[in-house]
Amino acid sequence: SMFMRYMPNCNNLVKGLVVGFVFTTSTLPITNFRYRMSIQTPVDEALKPGVLYQAYLPTVLRDMVYAIARYALTAAILLRYTHLSPSSPAMLFSVVLGGCIISAPFNELRGFLLQSAGKKMTFSDGNARCS
Repeated sequence: SMFMRYMPNCNNLVKGLVVGFVFTTSTLPITNFRYRMSIQTPVDEALKPGVLYQAYLPTVLRDMVYAIARYALTAAILLRYTHLSPSSPAMLFSVVLGGCIISAPFNELRGFLLQSAGKKMTFSDGNARCS
Protein backbone atom coordinates (compact mmCIF):
# COMPACT_ATOMS: atom_id res chain seq x y z
CA SER A 1 0.00 0.00 0.00
CA MET A 2 2.84 2.39 0.84
CA PHE A 3 4.55 1.57 -2.46
CA MET A 4 1.37 2.30 -4.43
CA ARG A 5 1.00 5.69 -2.71
CA TYR A 6 4.08 6.82 -4.56
CA MET A 7 2.77 5.81 -7.97
CA PRO A 8 1.33 9.16 -9.06
CA ASN A 9 0.12 7.98 -12.47
CA CYS A 10 -2.08 5.20 -11.07
CA ASN A 11 -5.69 5.90 -10.22
CA ASN A 12 -7.31 4.61 -7.03
CA LEU A 13 -8.97 1.69 -8.82
CA VAL A 14 -5.67 0.34 -10.14
CA LYS A 15 -3.94 0.92 -6.81
CA GLY A 16 -6.69 -0.96 -4.97
CA LEU A 17 -6.63 -3.86 -7.41
CA VAL A 18 -2.86 -4.23 -7.09
CA VAL A 19 -2.82 -3.93 -3.29
CA GLY A 20 -5.71 -6.37 -2.85
CA PHE A 21 -4.13 -8.90 -5.21
CA VAL A 22 -0.66 -8.74 -3.64
CA PHE A 23 -1.99 -8.78 -0.07
CA THR A 24 -4.29 -11.77 -0.58
CA THR A 25 -1.87 -13.75 -2.69
CA SER A 26 0.89 -13.38 -0.12
CA THR A 27 -1.09 -13.79 3.12
CA LEU A 28 -3.92 -16.24 2.34
CA PRO A 29 -1.69 -19.35 2.39
CA ILE A 30 -0.39 -18.39 5.84
CA THR A 31 -3.88 -17.68 7.18
CA ASN A 32 -5.30 -20.91 5.75
CA PHE A 33 -2.37 -22.96 7.04
CA ARG A 34 -2.72 -21.51 10.56
CA TYR A 35 -6.46 -22.22 10.48
CA ARG A 36 -5.87 -25.81 9.38
CA MET A 37 -3.34 -26.30 12.17
CA SER A 38 -5.84 -24.92 14.71
CA ILE A 39 -8.38 -27.57 13.71
CA GLN A 40 -5.66 -30.23 13.80
CA THR A 41 -5.51 -31.00 10.09
CA PRO A 42 -2.49 -33.16 9.22
CA VAL A 43 0.38 -31.02 7.95
CA ASP A 44 0.65 -32.82 4.60
CA GLU A 45 -3.04 -32.11 3.96
CA ALA A 46 -2.76 -28.47 5.12
CA LEU A 47 0.14 -27.81 2.74
CA LYS A 48 -1.74 -28.78 -0.41
CA PRO A 49 -2.08 -25.79 -2.79
CA GLY A 50 -5.84 -26.21 -3.01
CA VAL A 51 -6.08 -25.95 0.77
CA LEU A 52 -3.58 -23.10 1.08
CA TYR A 53 -5.47 -21.06 -1.51
CA GLN A 54 -8.97 -22.16 -0.51
CA ALA A 55 -11.52 -19.40 -1.18
CA TYR A 56 -8.93 -17.36 -3.08
CA LEU A 57 -11.36 -15.70 -5.50
CA PRO A 58 -13.87 -14.38 -2.93
CA THR A 59 -11.02 -13.35 -0.63
CA VAL A 60 -9.09 -11.46 -3.29
CA LEU A 61 -12.32 -9.79 -4.42
CA ARG A 62 -13.08 -8.68 -0.85
CA ASP A 63 -9.55 -7.37 -0.32
CA MET A 64 -9.55 -5.50 -3.64
CA VAL A 65 -12.86 -3.82 -2.79
CA TYR A 66 -11.51 -2.92 0.66
CA ALA A 67 -8.31 -1.40 -0.77
CA ILE A 68 -10.21 0.54 -3.46
CA ALA A 69 -12.60 1.84 -0.79
CA ARG A 70 -9.71 2.98 1.41
CA TYR A 71 -8.04 4.88 -1.42
CA ALA A 72 -11.32 6.47 -2.54
CA LEU A 73 -12.38 7.40 1.00
CA THR A 74 -8.98 8.89 1.76
CA ALA A 75 -9.16 11.09 -1.33
CA ALA A 76 -12.75 12.14 -0.61
CA ILE A 77 -12.10 12.96 3.04
CA LEU A 78 -8.93 14.90 2.25
CA LEU A 79 -10.87 17.01 -0.27
CA ARG A 80 -13.60 17.78 2.26
CA TYR A 81 -11.50 18.14 5.42
CA THR A 82 -8.32 19.85 4.30
CA HIS A 83 -6.97 20.15 7.85
CA LEU A 84 -6.59 16.35 8.14
CA SER A 85 -3.49 14.46 7.10
CA PRO A 86 -3.57 10.94 5.64
CA SER A 87 -2.11 9.56 8.88
CA SER A 88 -4.26 11.47 11.38
CA PRO A 89 -6.27 9.25 13.76
CA ALA A 90 -9.60 10.70 12.59
CA MET A 91 -8.69 9.96 8.97
CA LEU A 92 -7.51 6.44 9.68
CA PHE A 93 -10.55 5.59 11.79
CA SER A 94 -12.95 6.89 9.15
CA VAL A 95 -11.21 5.21 6.25
CA VAL A 96 -10.84 1.81 7.95
CA LEU A 97 -14.42 1.84 9.20
CA GLY A 98 -15.73 2.87 5.78
CA GLY A 99 -13.60 0.25 4.03
CA CYS A 100 -14.91 -2.45 6.34
CA ILE A 101 -18.52 -1.44 5.75
CA ILE A 102 -18.11 -1.25 1.97
CA SER A 103 -16.34 -4.63 1.74
CA ALA A 104 -18.64 -6.38 4.26
CA PRO A 105 -20.96 -7.97 1.64
CA PHE A 106 -17.93 -9.59 0.01
CA ASN A 107 -16.84 -10.94 3.39
CA GLU A 108 -20.30 -12.44 3.86
CA LEU A 109 -20.08 -14.07 0.43
CA ARG A 110 -16.67 -15.48 1.38
CA GLY A 111 -18.11 -16.91 4.60
CA PHE A 112 -21.03 -18.43 2.71
CA LEU A 113 -18.67 -20.16 0.31
CA LEU A 114 -16.48 -21.48 3.17
CA GLN A 115 -19.25 -23.21 5.13
CA SER A 116 -18.44 -26.59 6.67
CA ALA A 117 -19.79 -29.52 4.69
CA GLY A 118 -22.01 -30.79 7.51
CA LYS A 119 -23.47 -27.38 8.39
CA LYS A 120 -24.12 -25.84 4.97
CA MET A 121 -27.03 -23.45 4.66
CA THR A 122 -28.57 -22.28 1.43
CA PHE A 123 -28.62 -18.59 0.69
CA SER A 124 -32.37 -18.48 1.38
CA ASP A 125 -31.87 -20.28 4.74
CA GLY A 126 -29.49 -17.53 5.79
CA ASN A 127 -31.97 -14.84 4.80
CA ALA A 128 -34.73 -16.50 6.85
CA ARG A 129 -32.54 -16.35 9.97
CA CYS A 130 -31.90 -12.64 9.47
CA SER A 131 -35.57 -11.63 9.34
